[in-house]
Amino acid sequence: MYSPNQTRPRASTCLLILISSLLCTLAACNSDTRAPSVSLSTSGSSLPLRDPIVLLFSESMNTASLVLGGTLAGETDGGVWSTTTYPNDTLTLTPVNGDWNGGASQTLTVDARDVSGNQVPTINRTYQAAPLAFDNFQAAEVVIGQTDFTVTNNNTYSNPDANTLSVSYGNPAVAPDGRLFIGDFVNDRVLAFAQVPTVSNANASFVLGQPNFTTTNPGAGQGGHDGPQQVVISNGKMFVVDYHQRRVVIYNTIPADGSALPDVVVGQPNFNSISSGCTDSLFEYPETVSVTPDGKLVVTDGGNSRVMIWNSIPTTNGQPADLVLGQSDFTHCAANDDNQDMASDTTPTARTLRFPGGSWTDGTRLAILDGANNRVLIWNTFPTSNFQPADLVLGQGDFTHGTLNDDNQDGTADPTPTPKTLNGPYAGIDSNGTQLAVTDAGNNRVLIWNTFPTTNFQPADIVLGQSDFTHGTGADDDQDNVSDPNTSARAFDFPSGVLFYRDRLLVTDASNFRVLIFRSN
Repeated sequence: MYSPNQTRPRASTCLLILISSLLCTLAACNSDTRAPSVSLSTSGSSLPLRDPIVLLFSESMNTASLVLGGTLAGETDGGVWSTTTYPNDTLTLTPVNGDWNGGASQTLTVDARDVSGNQVPTINRTYQAAPLAFDNFQAAEVVIGQTDFTVTNNNTYSNPDANTLSVSYGNPAVAPDGRLFIGDFVNDRVLAFAQVPTVSNANASFVLGQPNFTTTNPGAGQGGHDGPQQVVISNGKMFVVDYHQRRVVIYNTIPADGSALPDVVVGQPNFNSISSGCTDSLFEYPETVSVTPDGKLVVTDGGNSRVMIWNSIPTTNGQPADLVLGQSDFTHCAANDDNQDMASDTTPTARTLRFPGGSWTDGTRLAILDGANNRVLIWNTFPTSNFQPADLVLGQGDFTHGTLNDDNQDGTADPTPTPKTLNGPYAGIDSNGTQLAVTDAGNNRVLIWNTFPTTNFQPADIVLGQSDFTHGTGADDDQDNVSDPNTSARAFDFPSGVLFYRDRLLVTDASNFRVLIFRSN
């Protein structure tokens, strides 16, 4: 019974309580607790070289909740949201440089929530980016070191500057942020470009090894270079082969300007020493360097006919190597010395070398250009013991042949090359994980295998620098087997370096004093 002393609620309060109750009930009945679904434009494992990846969600998404991971995350623009059926239900991932890293195996993870806070099941995909597509005798799109494709002068009329080169050996290198580094051998310097040039005759941003762009004196000590060859960037560090000083210098951080100095020297006890020898810590003319993803350092010691391997990136000057290929130990250095009597043999084997030049590794496979044996040696698993024999050979039918351009394997050089033969492959070898490129320097061409070779004497699929596999003359644009007075955008003269970079292939064209950039079709 109602008592007059009790406080009676107002009618408006009761109405508010009733409305709140109804709203809560309605919200409970219609609460969105379902995870959104998603479909991808790339349903299979193949990733076209320049196609974006489009994710279509079943409802509006909370754009702030997006988290991208995997190797593809660093190659995208971060993603752009748009509307297909509902606001912000479509995410487009576009490669920031216009293309994915061609030929590489790539991963992508995506985490996101809808506007109600429901998380989409984590997307975890692995893609195989499409390989680069080139035509025989394809013309380059960009030239570095010359004003145009027909000029072949040393330092472009002998005036060294920020846009000139004077013979380059070995592969260039590209930093994660896109900066390009080129070893300029005769000018005793390393040129650094703010990005991989998209127009010809680009100027470098800074120089290492010289006080300015017009000085070209050989330098010693910590900051000097004397015949810098291959440059490699890996594990956040930069490595430069300094040929005449018989050393490899290591920058613990990738140089940002010309004041940068290397932190560690390998092959010498200190930065002021220029010694040579046949030991576990000295070189006799190193040619190239490569680094595995887990930090193993590989150096081709050409003058000692061996490859030296460090199990981790050296942190102290003169640190001795842990492993040697081509020899049974660190005190033997003769070429093709299978019986290790310290005398060079004429016949190679699966475990000997004769002036090795280029090297490439992905941490599992190891490939070495065995230059004077006119072959490429491939270890299918990374070597773990001294003198370990290779598993595969290119350029020759077996491990006991070493003659140049010997297609019929009779021990005599043939008059013309073929897709299977080599002639002094020097310093340039690279792979994007799927394709393999080799600078066949003596034949003035670059050979490309569109799938990584798995059999001895496997023929190449594509040739650059020549119109077909039977031509080998340098600077021969009209293919009459005579060098032309001027070169072109498609002819080489002793190519010595090669690098896959996204949808491009960079070729160091040594005797034309330039680097050419080819773009995939």
